[in-house]
Formats: sequence, C-alpha cells, structure tokens
Amino acid sequence: MRLRRRLPLVRSLVLLVTLAMVLALSVPSPALALNPQPEPPMPVYLDGDPFDFSVAPENTGEDWLVPGKPFLEGLGATVVWDPYTQSMTASKGTTNLKFQVGVKAALKNGTAVPLPVAPKMFSSTMMIPMRMAAQGLGAKVTLDATKGALYVSLKPALLTL
Repeated sequence: MRLRRRLPLVRSLVLLVTLAMVLALSVPSPALALNPQPEPPMPVYLDGDPFDFSVAPENTGEDWLVPGKPFLEGLGATVVWDPYTQSMTASKGTTNLKFQVGVKAALKNGTAVPLPVAPKMFSSTMMIPMRMAAQGLGAKVTLDATKGALYVSLKPALLTL
C-alpha cells in the first residue's frame, strides 16, 4: 500500500531529473558560442620573396615551427630524412644541422644547441624551430610585428657610407 502511494512521487522525481539533464545538455557552452576563427598564418619572406609552405608555420610562443625540409632547402641546404630515428640532417658548406622529433636540442657540427621547443611531426611533416634553423645556416631572422610578417635574410647587409 505504501509503495502505491510513493510510486507517483518516484515517477515524478525521475521525470524531473531527466528533464533537468536534457535542459542542461541542450544549453550551448560559452566556449562553443564564441566560435573563434583560426589565426591566419604568419607570412614568411626569404630575401624579400614570399616563402610558401605546404603546412603553415606555427607560433609556439617561443619560436615559429616551420616545415623543416622545404625551409632548410630554401636556405640552400641539402636535407636527409632518417625515418628510423625521426631525424633530419641539413648540410650546407661545412655546416651540418641535425634535428630530431621530440628532442629540445639540435646538433650543429656535432655540438648540442638548445632549442626553445622540440621539433614535432604534423601531417607527415617535420616541423622545426625556424630561428635556430635559419641562424644555424647563417641567415638572419626578423619579426616585423607591425606588418605581421617574418623575414629571413641570407644576404649580407649592405654597407652605407
């Protein structure tokens, strides 16, 4: 007899809890409502010419990660990829640079050089820190914040008299 009196109360509670859950799940999240647009890729110029990458450069906050092979080849290096060690070696003249996925140091002519961020794989492309790669091969890197562009220069600065 008691059970019959409580049955409508139990059904009402179950219905109320179910309705509350449905309402809670149907309210859009504030994070989703903002719908942030992806940041456009930072243009990179090599000696004044636009450098097009198959994968857009990524700002890590400490450096820009760029696709290693096309970037290093654009700087005039010969690049060899070793799939077993997941490493990339770039050679230009007497300079050898070696980057390895997940390692926060590169080797320049056999000497370890710390990196601000470790190289990583993205879309079957090894992404490497741009500044160390460029400077390691004798190039200069400049960020122009007003234009929102990165400039890499292999040409020596002209002397003005």
